[in-house]
Amino acid sequence: ELAMWFVFGALGQFGNLADFGFGSTIPRIYNYLLAGADDFEAEGLREAKKGGAPNFDGIRRVNATVRSLYLKLSLAAVGLLMMGGTLYLMRPIAQSGLGGKAWWLWAVFVVAIGYNLATSHWALAVQGLNRMRDLQMTYVMSSVSYVLCAAIMLLWNMGLASMVLATFVRGLVQWV
Repeated sequence: ELAMWFVFGALGQFGNLADFGFGSTIPRIYNYLLAGADDFEAEGLREAKKGGAPNFDGIRRVNATVRSLYLKLSLAAVGLLMMGGTLYLMRPIAQSGLGGKAWWLWAVFVVAIGYNLATSHWALAVQGLNRMRDLQMTYVMSSVSYVLCAAIMLLWNMGLASMVLATFVRGLVQWV
């Protein structure tokens, strides 16, 4: 079961690749708009307004766009994981002796990865809006929930299910 968890984890990391580097650019755009910029350029900077108030309309537009983008990226990543990951897992799951249980856990794990990616736009907004304390506190709480959930379920001898469900709980705590 530990070997299966390592395979799940490795496949799940492909979901992180779906970001395509947007994660470094999007917080900067939020920051420009918070500083009062009318808009942002694809390259370079516009001249700043003196004493400009935050551009809340621009922040709302960017937030809606980023939310939509990350939902689409998440759906694409889930589709690829369900197809490619499932094909890759056919032999390891058959050899593991876990059978249908492993397939159900794989499905739950893919949903958790998709949910985490779809809701990760929140972290980008928080970074760009200078709310790093909130972001770090959320990371701490989600990590503690992950460890506690996994530890308790491992003590109950739940094996692979404990790690998959702890991953799901971590995502729920992190972005709620």
